[in-house]
Amino acid sequence: MPWLVPLVAAALAAAPPDLADRIHGAGATCDGPALSERVRAQLDASAGAGDVVADATLRRRDDGQWQLDVEIVRDDGEPTVRTFVAPECGTAMDAAALVIALAIVTPEVAVVSEEPATPGPVTDVPPPPESAVVATGSPATNAPASGSAVETSPAKSTPSSPTVDTPGGTRTRRFRGLLRAGGGIDVGALPGAAAFFEAAGGALGRRWRAEITGAYRLQSTDRATLDPRAGGRFSTWAIGVRGCGVPTKRLRSGATLEFPLCGGLEGGRMIVEGFGFDGARTARRPWSAVTGGPGLAWAPRPNIALVLQAALGVPLVRSVIEIDGLERLHQTRAVFGRVGLGVEGRFP
Repeated sequence: MPWLVPLVAAALAAAPPDLADRIHGAGATCDGPALSERVRAQLDASAGAGDVVADATLRRRDDGQWQLDVEIVRDDGEPTVRTFVAPECGTAMDAAALVIALAIVTPEVAVVSEEPATPGPVTDVPPPPESAVVATGSPATNAPASGSAVETSPAKSTPSSPTVDTPGGTRTRRFRGLLRAGGGIDVGALPGAAAFFEAAGGALGRRWRAEITGAYRLQSTDRATLDPRAGGRFSTWAIGVRGCGVPTKRLRSGATLEFPLCGGLEGGRMIVEGFGFDGARTARRPWSAVTGGPGLAWAPRPNIALVLQAALGVPLVRSVIEIDGLERLHQTRAVFGRVGLGVEGRFP
C-alpha cells in the first residue's frame, strides 16, 4: 500500500512514545518479532500508539491455519474486533500489525474498510490445504493465495456475542455479562461484626457496570444488660441493585485494573431470634439501606476478575428490638460498613 508511507510519516509527530504499553498480544507469539514490534515496523521507531489500545489472541485452528483475533479500542470509542486467518503465524501477525497501524494514523480506515489487510507475498509459505475453510465459511476454492491473510468478520468467525454492526461489516461489543460470588465482613448497624455472603449478576461496559445483588449476613449476638442470659441473635438478608462508574488502567502484562465507584439500594428482612427469657420468639423487621463506596478489580484475563469492594451504608428503617418487661435490646444504628472480596466471571 504505497499511499500508507506518506500518511504514516505525517502522523508520527503527534504519536506519543507509548506503543509497547498499549499493544498487547495475549499468547499471540510465534517466530519473529512481537506484535508491538511489527506495528512499530509499519510506523517508525519513535512512533506511539496515540489513543489506540490493541489486544490480540492467537490460536491454531483445527484446519491447520492460524487465527488472530484483535480487539482495537480507542480512548473515546467502543471496541472494534477484527479477525485474521492465514496458513502461517507470521503472516497473520503482519496483517494485524498493518491494520493496527492504520487505526493509529487513519482510524476511519480501520473501521469501515472492506478490503482485507494483507502484507506482501511470502514465497516460502505453502498454500493452505484444500480442506481448509476460511473464516467466512466460503469453500477452499475461494481461499487466498499462499502467504496472504484473510481478514474476516467477527460475526462469522467467533461465537455470537452482544454486538452491533458497523458499516464495514465489523461488529463491536456494547456490553458483557458478569456473575460473581464472594463474601466479607459487615459491621455497624447490627450488634458486633459478622461475615456475609454475596452473589451478583449483571452487565459491564467499557466504563460502567450494573448489578443485581443478593446477600446474607450471618448471625451476631446481643445480650441484655440487666440479665446477660437473655438476648437476641441478629441476621439479615437483602436483594439490591448497584451501579458503578469504572475507570480502568491496562497493565504492561496485559491484565487490567479497574476502579469501580458504586452506589446501590437494597431491601430485605432483619431477623432476630430471642433467647433466655419467657416468651422468647423470632421477630422479623424490614431492612433497607442505601450503600456506596469504591472498589478495585484485577482482571488477569478477559473472562475472570478478582473484585475487592468497600462500602458505607445508611439504613432507611431503624428498627427497635425490645425484651418485654426487661429493656430495649437494640436499635439499628445509623451507619454500617462492609468490605468484601469476590471472584467474577465475565462472558462472552
